[in-house]
Amino acid sequence: MPPYYLAVFVIIVLNVFIWGGVRIRDNYGIGYFRYFLALNTLLPSNNYEVWNNLYGLWTMGDFIWFYCFAPFFLRKCDFKKACVILGCCLMARVMLGAAYRIVWSDVDGIDNLDVLIGASPQGVMYHFVEGVMCYHAVKEDKKTAICLFICTLLIIFIITGKTVLIWDVIGILILVAI
Repeated sequence: MPPYYLAVFVIIVLNVFIWGGVRIRDNYGIGYFRYFLALNTLLPSNNYEVWNNLYGLWTMGDFIWFYCFAPFFLRKCDFKKACVILGCCLMARVMLGAAYRIVWSDVDGIDNLDVLIGASPQGVMYHFVEGVMCYHAVKEDKKTAICLFICTLLIIFIITGKTVLIWDVIGILILVAI
C-alpha cells in the first residue's frame, strides 16, 4: 500500500502546487482524504474524475476493502463457503446498488452514480471472491464442481440478461481450465 499512498501524495502535490489546485470543490468537504481513507468509491461526488477516479486510482479503495476481508476468505473458507459467499456478494451487489440509487438519486450534483455503484467495494467484491473460489477449487481438487457451479451461474446470467456477469463466469471457466 505504500506505493498507492505515495502516488496519491504526488498527485496532490502536483494538483495543488504545480497545476494550480483543484478548481472543483468536493461537495462533502472531504477532498483528497477520501483516497487516504478508501472512501473514494463509497461516497458519490460532484465530479467523478476528480473525487472518485483520480488518474485511475478508483481500484485501490476496492483493494483496501478486500484486504480487510482477505484473511477470512483465505483461512476460514473452503470451496463450498466460497460459493456461498460469491452468491451473497452477487445478491449484495444488486441490493446495495438499488439502495445507492434510492439514497443518492435525489441529491443534486452527483456525477456518474451508475459508474460509482459498479466500482464500489460491494460492486466489485465478487471479483475477488471469484478468485478465492478458484483458489480453493484448485487446492481442494474440485474443478468439476466449480465448472458445474459456474455453468449454472452462466445459465442464470444468460436468462436474466446480465451480460457483464456472463463474461466474468466465462473468465472463471478459462482460469480453472488452465
